[in-house]
Amino acid sequence: MSWGEQALLLDNRNNGHVGKTLRDHLAAGSKLSVLSGLFTIYGFSALRKELSRIDGARLLLSGWEGSSLQALIGSDADLRLVNQLDQKRIARECAKWLASKAQVRSACWR
Repeated sequence: MSWGEQALLLDNRNNGHVGKTLRDHLAAGSKLSVLSGLFTIYGFSALRKELSRIDGARLLLSGWEGSSLQALIGSDADLRLVNQLDQKRIARECAKWLASKAQVRSACWR
């Protein structure tokens, strides 16, 4: 499968749910390209099984200028998950996955 073979615009509101769509479409050997303003260890945790099977990912993160690493933990909406997950373990797994399978860039829109 080549980069860009299937393009989807997902927004978790009007155009599909990102997590469900990725679960349904990511298969062994897939390559994923994503433009997003949000990436958290909780999102990674929810999709780690599927993400571990893909060959590679390109993440273009927008709106991260001036953000701290705290943003990786998530927003106030994610706080309910703090007690359900082992943050250190998930963060280590996420960092290992990013290092081995992902190219991450920050987009600056001006």
